[in-house]
Amino acid sequence: MTMFRRSPKPASPLRHRQEELTRREAELRTRVEELERMIAGTSRATQGGSEAVRGEPRGETDLIDKRLQFSIAPDEPYIDQSRKRRRPRPLRKQRREGRWVFLLLLVAFAFAVIWLVTHLPF
Repeated sequence: MTMFRRSPKPASPLRHRQEELTRREAELRTRVEELERMIAGTSRATQGGSEAVRGEPRGETDLIDKRLQFSIAPDEPYIDQSRKRRRPRPLRKQRREGRWVFLLLLVAFAFAVIWLVTHLPF
């Protein structure tokens, strides 16, 4: 019994793309780790000692700290305020009744116009 082996096919463009993405992902992970180490180093330097001892201006570290502090939680007071300001939506029954009233007024207006045109001399 002989085993048939397929001839090796050249890698498809999809495979090349997948390998490229895997390589870029690894590079980005190492970059993120480096940045996290830098952040940890600056936060330790910020926590200990006075500004005069460290010799760095406080305004620059404030800027960095503000950029790093964020929350993905929704802002509850903003959501509550937007709900209170909005008018309640009319119910289906009220909308249907409104359409009927509009139609009735339109017919009455049409009759009034027709009556005025026929009874007033122009």
